[in-house]
Amino acid sequence: MAVDPDNIEAIVQQVSRIYREAELAVTRRITRHLEEYPGAPTAELGDQRMEAIGKLRKSVESIQASLEADGSQQLRDSIARSWRLGNRSALSDIPDGLLPGSGIGEAAEEAREQVPQTGAIEALAERLIKDIGDKVKNVLRDALDAYREVVAGASARMLAGGQSRREATQAAWSALVKRGITGFTAKSGRTWRLHSYVEMATRTASARAAVEGQTDRLASIGIGFVYVSDHGQECPLCRPWEGAVLRRADDGPTGEIDIAHTLTEEPVAVTVAGTLAEARAAGLFHPNCRHSVSAYLPGVTQIPEPRGQDPDAYRARMKQRSIERDIRKAKEERAAAFTEDAKRAANAKVRRKQKQLREHLADNPELKRLRYREQAGAGSTPPAGRDDAATGIGPDTQPTLDGGTEQVRPDTRRQEEPEPAEDRTPDQPELKEPEPTEDLTQLSADDLDTRMSELLGAGVDMDSPQVQAVIAEMDRREEAERRREEQAEQRRREREAKEDAQHAEIERLVEDEGMEREEAAAEVLGRSIESIRREQYVAEHRSSQDRRPFREIAREQYKLMIERIYVQAEEQTNGFMLNQQGEAAGIDPMSLFSGPRSRVEKYASEELKRFFDASGRQTFEDFIAEIEAGQPTGEVGRDFNR
Repeated sequence: MAVDPDNIEAIVQQVSRIYREAELAVTRRITRHLEEYPGAPTAELGDQRMEAIGKLRKSVESIQASLEADGSQQLRDSIARSWRLGNRSALSDIPDGLLPGSGIGEAAEEAREQVPQTGAIEALAERLIKDIGDKVKNVLRDALDAYREVVAGASARMLAGGQSRREATQAAWSALVKRGITGFTAKSGRTWRLHSYVEMATRTASARAAVEGQTDRLASIGIGFVYVSDHGQECPLCRPWEGAVLRRADDGPTGEIDIAHTLTEEPVAVTVAGTLAEARAAGLFHPNCRHSVSAYLPGVTQIPEPRGQDPDAYRARMKQRSIERDIRKAKEERAAAFTEDAKRAANAKVRRKQKQLREHLADNPELKRLRYREQAGAGSTPPAGRDDAATGIGPDTQPTLDGGTEQVRPDTRRQEEPEPAEDRTPDQPELKEPEPTEDLTQLSADDLDTRMSELLGAGVDMDSPQVQAVIAEMDRREEAERRREEQAEQRRREREAKEDAQHAEIERLVEDEGMEREEAAAEVLGRSIESIRREQYVAEHRSSQDRRPFREIAREQYKLMIERIYVQAEEQTNGFMLNQQGEAAGIDPMSLFSGPRSRVEKYASEELKRFFDASGRQTFEDFIAEIEAGQPTGEVGRDFNR
């Protein structure tokens, strides 16, 4: 019987979750350190940044050590379980009483008690562990490099203008998160993120191990042919091989050949498409492939009718996966946000992508929304159910590839014998899962995502009341957000209609009456010219969601200007910005760039005073006056050495 791809996915999920959670943990660690120690121009924060790097190193080292220990164990375990899964499934469609004359039934029964050689599977597991282990070794270096790159990038962004320390740090960090902190470029030239590569490599190796388990067991009972499984949404690489009969080994003819009937030994014409090795070389069992093989008994096995090709369904499924990846990336960006603007932007992006997914699913009703694929750090693997092949298989020890006779937990999706029913007295009530009592409406979006990941990670079934309650709350929030967006759109249209009428009147006054634009705007809107300029300034310097008043926006921009000027002054004065009296008093050089002039005269070095003479020095009130006047204020703060 073909290996159920969901069983393979469940095994892979156990491995990939470890790496996804580790990668997300590294992102959160760096975010926390950047929030506490952003890229800063002041010299005294240099020691704090060194302290931050030290703390970050220890945090990431602990994550990396845990990843190397747990990951290697789970990688080897995944190969072992996949091999056993294929090994068991190979005999599941050969009943003991079938074909008494052929001897295959008896051979199958004997084979169930045998332990084939596992050297090839050991080698497969070791190659996978080494391949992924080489990538994991870079986690610490990547994390520290990311922190240093963000701190350096923040200073460059500040010099370019328009951003505070915190904003510049957030912008540099967000750009890096989008690239992937633990990303790398493979020999093929493709860029991978660590958890994506682990998932692909583990799924591919696990599928191969399952096929090896099947063919090993079939070889032990003398079955020389297999046929390929069929999927309704196959990819172009696999399509030619679906339902094809393949020779298990390489020693024999292919094409239209006569093979002895399994029962009667009479010749039977069979079309053998090739060998298993040839099919694999041509693209079958490619990375992330969901196909497997089943035993083929000439004259006995009836290959199922093909489901038919549906390339549109395949493309729709691939688009769904793409949107799900975008949602995960947006949620990862939200996890890396520490400024309010960044959090708002990340939340808006999540909602935008979720809306796109809803529309895509509405256009393709054959697709199903799988919430677990939208969780931050998730992949395409389903959650591990309580009874699937990914659940625990015995003591917490290094497993043997065979699994032993005592440690193997049966694969309850493909059990060969049903488990006995639980012995329950007539008066004993059936136990039910407790209904969820937690008020999920009080959780933030990140906390709700975390709750979903915790439930799935604990093996809670998707149909359980706990998971369904979380999904219902997510749906409720999406629906409420959709209604808010519709209402906001209506208000926007009404506002735009009013503004269009006002702008038309302003244009008429400018063109027909010859009025200055600001004067015309003041007349149409019934306000002073100064207020018009203040409004224009606010519109240019705050987002549509920001509701802060003019003076707060202006003070923020003033602070940004001071920080940029400080960086320039530090370069032009070579850091000599205080005189001896200022050094002795422990004055912060930044404080001389605003506030009373008397502090500059008392504590500034001659180099800093010359810088102010050349560049000017504005107080906050000078800054406000310049905005309201609509033009530079001239020689403010340029006379310290005159």
